[in-house]
Amino acid sequence: MDGERMLLLHHLSELLPTLQQDPSPATSLVSRLINVPDFSFKKVLEIDPKVDFVAGLRSQSIPINVVTVDLLQTTTSYAGGGEILATMNEVVYELIQQLLLTDETSLNLKIESLFETLLTDSKHRKKTTAQTRLLSLISKIDDPQLRQSHHPDMEKAYGANNLLDFAVNKMVDYKSDVLMHLNLMQFFSEWLWESMWRDRAFKDRIQEPLPLDMSPALHYLQASGLHARTVSYYHSPTNSDSFESRVLYSQAARYLQVYYIQHPEHAVVKHTYLLHRTLARISMVLQDTPSADLVLRPPIDLRLLVALPHAALLLQQQHTSSNTPVYLQLPCTANSAAVFDTLASLFNGRHPIKWGEEPSEIPRVVLRNGPAAARALYFLYLNKYPTLWSHVVKSAETLALSEAAIAANNFIYRFIAAEWDIIKETKFGDPEDGPEPYIKSEQQLSDICGHPLPPSPTLAILSSPALETVIPYLLRPAQTTTNLGSGGKGDLLKTVNTVASIRFDALSRLHRSISEHAEKYGAEPAWGDILKQMKRKLDQGKWAGMSGVGGSIATMEQ
Repeated sequence: MDGERMLLLHHLSELLPTLQQDPSPATSLVSRLINVPDFSFKKVLEIDPKVDFVAGLRSQSIPINVVTVDLLQTTTSYAGGGEILATMNEVVYELIQQLLLTDETSLNLKIESLFETLLTDSKHRKKTTAQTRLLSLISKIDDPQLRQSHHPDMEKAYGANNLLDFAVNKMVDYKSDVLMHLNLMQFFSEWLWESMWRDRAFKDRIQEPLPLDMSPALHYLQASGLHARTVSYYHSPTNSDSFESRVLYSQAARYLQVYYIQHPEHAVVKHTYLLHRTLARISMVLQDTPSADLVLRPPIDLRLLVALPHAALLLQQQHTSSNTPVYLQLPCTANSAAVFDTLASLFNGRHPIKWGEEPSEIPRVVLRNGPAAARALYFLYLNKYPTLWSHVVKSAETLALSEAAIAANNFIYRFIAAEWDIIKETKFGDPEDGPEPYIKSEQQLSDICGHPLPPSPTLAILSSPALETVIPYLLRPAQTTTNLGSGGKGDLLKTVNTVASIRFDALSRLHRSISEHAEKYGAEPAWGDILKQMKRKLDQGKWAGMSGVGGSIATMEQ
């Protein structure tokens, strides 16, 4: 039986890297085959061809990620397995990347369980658990009394001033315990996030007033030097090739996400130097990232980029240096889902109010200057990349590349629904409110682009070059698995369904926006025919004109 099990695993190891269909049946079989008491990590290492753990963790397929973690989980039943895993730096790095970035709960829990194997010493494990629980408790309570001394003799024995000081400054040996260092930085992120929503009565209970847009957590982290230490792991990584440096870099990027989302005015007005360092780092990463990696393994720095206030990307300093501004380094030609998601966020004047989620799922609020800056970013980008919409539509129609196709269609919808405003000189370029902006007036933006600019996303879609590409695309019959030359099974069927829904929603939103604008301001003569075609398409439904598999989906939905 053991020989048959290994033979099956050999075949599956050959099959999975080349499988084009949904891998779930194959990965489920692998999990069943290895989920027996006598199957150890030693046998996993004997599978031929060798299991590429790194590729499995980097895969865009959740089932592949899960089964890779299942294979690594066998280290728990193999003497010395944890020590072997601890030496596989690239694998551990990818595990931490997944732990930080995945939104899949089951995968997250599996990885958290697996990391317990790295803590082979029981005493160390108990100590780590206790430290993690205390930090978690503090982030949830965050009462001002935690900053006060209650047992001076005991606190002095540990070199601390109070419980909070002990927990964040003395308790964790961050220099020698990487995993607890990561936990500590995670605590800083969560504390910063929770603190912003606390009762503002805290401000009345401290001796000195808090600076602009500063939460109690940020006040403490800055005063204690922990803020500067944490962001330094992102801005100045000591050795980008080392495992420790890379995982600390990722966690520091997450911390900065929270900082910029929760304290945008503080970042732009009071700490512009920090903002420029962040932008310089993102710029360096984009310059060093090949286009292929933007598709297969986009850098986490893109999530940090969309967390920045929109106006921060339009500062004068970013446009007078020898380097290209960060937002203009995003190539629309890359056919990358991550790039489309990033651009959609940059061209929408609403700022995120959550961290650690996919850009399309982040709830947003409108910040001062945000809508005007988002509009300026779009037209400056379009001025450099006039073929933007051609590439978006081409990717939207290439359903075989499902992630990019879905992201491109989402880009269209999110652009139509974006929040914009025109530049108002007294509001956008007031030097007393912070650093000097690059664009100071509507006239300056129009001069750079060479013509007057539409004030809203709706009118931008009805203007060249979107008019000649996006409108015809939304009015065309949706693609089906039949006319794509493929069967009606697997991931392609899901992509067809998802894309058809997004396209229909985008068309509906655009039709409503044009109708509302026409009712309020009057309609251009050419709009009449466009609105009629849109109405006809909407009345027919998202599956109008589809046959084969598309028709079957329509029948099931009715």
